[in-house]
Order: sequence, then structure tokens, then C-alpha cells
Amino acid sequence: MEKLHVTGDICELLKELVDDHVIIIFKSGKSERVHIKKVVGNIAVGKLGNNQFIFINCDCICAVIASCEEILD
Repeated sequence: MEKLHVTGDICELLKELVDDHVIIIFKSGKSERVHIKKVVGNIAVGKLGNNQFIFINCDCICAVIASCEEILD
């Protein structure tokens, strides 16, 4: 089993969760279910349920919620 290595940076966490579905909670209080496709620098690229892409500055993210199975994989 591969261990998840997180340094405390949200972008680093999202790099570990590429190809997984997560819920991102923004500092504004809004939340969005996103399929993480790629993380480049400080920008996470995700796909929304309606097949649109979203580009998220990691500085705008307050929290990331992922299922236990995704974290343990």
C-alpha cells in the first residue's frame, strides 16, 4: 500500500488526489464537487459534473473533503 504524503499545502494534497472526486470548500463558503484532473503550480484543474472544466487557485480553497477509500488507495 502506497502512503499518502502531504506537506500541509492544499495544492500538494490535490496532486495526491488527481483522478479522484473531491469536494472543495472555498474560503467564500461555497463548495463544489470536482474531479481533479491535474495540478500545475498553484492552480488545480478539475472537471465539474456537467463536463465543464474549472481552474482553481489553491489560495482560494479552505478545505478538501475526500472519501476514505480515495485517501487509503
